[in-house]
Amino acid sequence: MFDSMRETRRHLGSAALLAVQAALAGLACAFALQSALDSFARLNTGSIREAGSIGVVRVSDVEDGADAAVLRADLSAIRLPGVQDTVVSDAVPFGGRAHRYGVCTSESAMAYSMNSGTTDVAGCDRIPVATASSGLLAMLGAGIVLGRDATEDDMAEGVPVVLISEALAARLFGTESAVGRHLYFGPGSSRVIVGVFASVAGPAPGGNERDSQWALLPGLPMGASRYYLVKWRSEVDRSSLDRIGDALQRPYRIVSPAGVETLAGYRDAYVKADRFATTVLAVMTAVVLGVLMAGVSGVVGAWLDQRRHSIGVRRTLGARGSVIFAEIMFEVSVFTTLGTLLGAFSLQWVGSPQDGITGSPWFSISSAVVLVMAACLTALVPRALRIAREPPLTLLKPL
Repeated sequence: MFDSMRETRRHLGSAALLAVQAALAGLACAFALQSALDSFARLNTGSIREAGSIGVVRVSDVEDGADAAVLRADLSAIRLPGVQDTVVSDAVPFGGRAHRYGVCTSESAMAYSMNSGTTDVAGCDRIPVATASSGLLAMLGAGIVLGRDATEDDMAEGVPVVLISEALAARLFGTESAVGRHLYFGPGSSRVIVGVFASVAGPAPGGNERDSQWALLPGLPMGASRYYLVKWRSEVDRSSLDRIGDALQRPYRIVSPAGVETLAGYRDAYVKADRFATTVLAVMTAVVLGVLMAGVSGVVGAWLDQRRHSIGVRRTLGARGSVIFAEIMFEVSVFTTLGTLLGAFSLQWVGSPQDGITGSPWFSISSAVVLVMAACLTALVPRALRIAREPPLTLLKPL
């Protein structure tokens, strides 16, 4: 073994190349796997179980907007037979049209954010915020996990309260309780967090773990464009959606045909745009992994070819084939293992291919280590056995 290490010192350049190749393969493999996992997780964003029984109609008023009386009349008009609940909101999950606000957890953080001109400071973030009448969370299946839900009094009296998702609460406050804390939307403008709801896909999805980080303001949306959500007792058919659209027809109002759909339809349209890209990414990942594994195999083969002459000399001097085989396995395994581990673990510092890793990177890291080492051993073992069995004079001849 010591003779082998002395020989290895004569080929440190090749040994370093072997370790670097293994490190690059480990990093690229882990990065490609994490990219594919993130994209497939994006296709599984649909966490709203009864999306097929929720009808959505988007309307736009030609004028500036409707007053509260008109909105309440609309909610009454669409409470048709078979309807369980109705909600009006300025954004819906998978709609991608939510207003984004810069928020902070303290007044000092808000002041610092305003002075620096960015929300990328401690205690601040930029999040999607939806304004909706009572009942939206229950309709989406997002139960209250801490605190309470918004009430009709909150909307009628204009109480400055807000509800946030469990994922957003964890991001902003960590392990501390969010209920009772203030969320600042501007200098001197804050709302009290009265409840934390279970995380569901929000109105401005981005295809990562931040999809479920959003806030809800209880109230009636007064903008020119809004969504009416209708929860039915069973799956919604097209005729039911058309009836809702007809009930919402008013002078100087546009009911967008593309906006008359079930919530499941909104989700599928959002996912469809990424399905092809995700499939292509998966194929490219497989190709990249194949090329990387071939590259590792080639470097291992080149290392053994450089060692043929010195191995032949040692065999001529009486070294047994089993000893040669063990030394070859030890040499290559040391450099490839160190390189692979270093490269794969570098994924944590290089960063995620998307905004926020969907899950823990450890699966990608461990899988990358296994794949690269499997490629190394697949290339190494047969060649090492062949070299250990070849006659010494054959090893001394140039290739």
